Amino acid sequence: MNWEKRGTATSIEEAIRQNSGMTDEELLNPQYVEPDTIENLRDAADVIMDTLQYGYPIAIFGDYDVDGITSSSILFRLFRHLGATVACRLPRRFTEGYGMSTAAIDEIADKNTLIVTVDNGITAIEQIAYAREKGFSIVVIDHHLPDATLPNADVIVNPHVNPENNGYVDYCGAGLALKLAEMMLGDELQYKPSNKEEVEHLLDQLTILATIGTIADVMPLTGDNRRIVKRGLELLKRYDICGLTGLRALIECCEMYSRTEHDIAFKIAPILNAPGRLQDDGAMKSFNLVMADLFMPDYQEALKAAAELVLINENRKDAVAVAMDEAIDYIADECLYGTSPLCVCLQEANEGIIGIVAGKLAEQMKVPTFVFTYTSEAGILKGSGRSYGNINLKEMVNAASKYIEQSGGHEGAAGVMVKTDNFFDMVHAMEKYAADHVEVVDSDVLYYDVEVKPNEVASCFRTLEKYAPFGEGNPSPVSQVKKLTK
Repeated sequence: MNWEKRGTATSIEEAIRQNSGMTDEELLNPQYVEPDTIENLRDAADVIMDTLQYGYPIAIFGDYDVDGITSSSILFRLFRHLGATVACRLPRRFTEGYGMSTAAIDEIADKNTLIVTVDNGITAIEQIAYAREKGFSIVVIDHHLPDATLPNADVIVNPHVNPENNGYVDYCGAGLALKLAEMMLGDELQYKPSNKEEVEHLLDQLTILATIGTIADVMPLTGDNRRIVKRGLELLKRYDICGLTGLRALIECCEMYSRTEHDIAFKIAPILNAPGRLQDDGAMKSFNLVMADLFMPDYQEALKAAAELVLINENRKDAVAVAMDEAIDYIADECLYGTSPLCVCLQEANEGIIGIVAGKLAEQMKVPTFVFTYTSEAGILKGSGRSYGNINLKEMVNAASKYIEQSGGHEGAAGVMVKTDNFFDMVHAMEKYAADHVEVVDSDVLYYDVEVKPNEVASCFRTLEKYAPFGEGNPSPVSQVKKLTK
């Protein structure tokens, strides 16, 4: 391995500014974005308030990942606080798949119910049309990239539809749910100022949940996202975690003492994700734990539920290890080293873990990677992709759209369903796209941002703590330290 300096930074501070493209003010004091600057958010709030005034129920449709779980929890708590009769429905991964399904819609008996999708819905053209035919009103709150055709919902909140009309565009589902809460709770305080303490406590809870969703969904830690995460991490360090007993129980089971963005990304998020990956309706277990302060008044019950999630995550790790071994064998057998994108088809892998395997392979092989597995439907493969470098995975999938049955996602991650007969045509179309867009990465070079002298290491750590949180959009600088002794 060879070391090569990246950029011109001569200090940790300068490296952070260069890597993030942000000023010290933007890094240290990110500014609040007014909810009214998010397109259609006010319209969504109005539809919800009309529903509340008529006494009609609200059904939340989320997703089975951490962003879907936390955003659903934010909306559930918000609507309950506002006096709604509210229910939450997360998709069943294996029997229904991602997003809304007609089966889930059929479970709602009352056509007067308002359906609010969060972290999904922007590509649910047929499902939303079906719901509208049955008489439902629908609000879509989603951050995934839209296709050319938008669903026929009453209101669509998605900053990527018309990015120029939004004060900030890089929210995840939980971030958008929080902005809706900030708007509606701010409205409430105008005519019920006596509720201030209750509202502030609720907003603290919702900010913690949005922080977990933002980090777990690998959203840019810039602008308003950065403000949310900085505040959320501060709140997360409180002993009682603002009354979120489920998270407190999970942190206790994880022995998560520092409670940093790294802890959320590599401890909390994988555990909350695990049930929804391995079990058909497993995401509801994570949702119920996150809602434990409302659903489980006995803290020992919350601890038991948290311990179950930790055990499920250990089983998930074992399943990923087996799938990785199968994937490496497949790559060797098919002579796929050096291909881009890397497309691996596994026989036995649980479809809930193929995204994790794709991410690990993308980092290891340094190319965008898709991992496919067989589904219960004959002749259909389900795949999950993870990007590498600056490649836009959504555009890569779009380049092969005529061979794909169903797809969705964003720049960094995508999901596809493809017929086995069209698999290789799809791969060739994506390879053609990659040939024009993917830069070859020299895997023998390790890049660093700044050289740090041995006597500067302690101050370096203090600087990193000052400029945290690090993540997407603000990567932690890589330091080279020479002649460091014990």
